[in-house]
Amino acid sequence: MDGKRMRVCLLAFLMVFAFWGVIPSGSYASAEEPLETSFKIVENIKYLPNEVKNKVQELQWRVTDGHALVHKDGIAYVILSLGIRPTTGYAIEVDSIVRINDTRLLIWANEVKPQPHAVVSPQLTSPVQVLSMPDPFHKIKHVSVWIN
Repeated sequence: MDGKRMRVCLLAFLMVFAFWGVIPSGSYASAEEPLETSFKIVENIKYLPNEVKNKVQELQWRVTDGHALVHKDGIAYVILSLGIRPTTGYAIEVDSIVRINDTRLLIWANEVKPQPHAVVSPQLTSPVQVLSMPDPFHKIKHVSVWIN
């Protein structure tokens, strides 16, 4: 293969990988930029848009934990769910959110368990936490969540 043809193939190869996100874009230079000031914890789920409420209900009564991303009216909603728990007293506490690039978020959270001698009700509960953050151009596409 001559030199010109080799350069064209290499350029095409690099463009394909850049398109797929394998090669970091220029926005990756600001990786691990904390977003802690730009997200809000939603206190009252009943005032959320219906699409978000429906996703909360879908995740809420799963046996295992889960998460979802819903865009509505320029806001990205991230829903975190612990799944079903045997008693009251469980909660989700968000530890940190890190933006990897324009499209990816990493979220670390902790499962708060009732204290050993706490008074709890023996009823099934399903702790959920909803976060909201501005995303007017729907750039956030992927969310990875770790719950300890």
